[in-house]
Amino acid sequence: MSESSQAKKEITALLDRWVSAFKVKDVSTLRNCWDASYDSLVYQAEEFPQPLTSWLHIKHYYREVLTKPIERVIKWDRTGLWMSIFGDVGYAYCTNDFTMIIRHASEAYSGNVRQTFVVRKVGAAWKIIHYHESLQTMPTPEDFRLDEPDPK
Repeated sequence: MSESSQAKKEITALLDRWVSAFKVKDVSTLRNCWDASYDSLVYQAEEFPQPLTSWLHIKHYYREVLTKPIERVIKWDRTGLWMSIFGDVGYAYCTNDFTMIIRHASEAYSGNVRQTFVVRKVGAAWKIIHYHESLQTMPTPEDFRLDEPDPK
């Protein structure tokens, strides 16, 4: 297996660990997926207008979000994964269908979340240093022709 293939396998395992921990609200494992020693962390959660940029805020975010608003994660299924590696740094873009029970909400919260993870190799392990999530809030325009050449 090539070095790049091995890295992609290891990063996929990290993402699988993150998803598995999120599904069962395992705060400790989620925190362990991050490189707490990195100075320029970024976590852009859907519910905040600004990113969390300190380890203190990121680690407490998991505690707060998984014990207060989110009662239960019913589904978090990856529907797409794209990845690239640059030496000891890589990024992964994922799409996931999700369903959660939110405290005091009358219906389950469902949708498709898009996630970007930037990871770096720390010793023998890959760790997250940047995370961004977004939901599609606008329908895809039907008249977009992305495969057609520009008009002359």
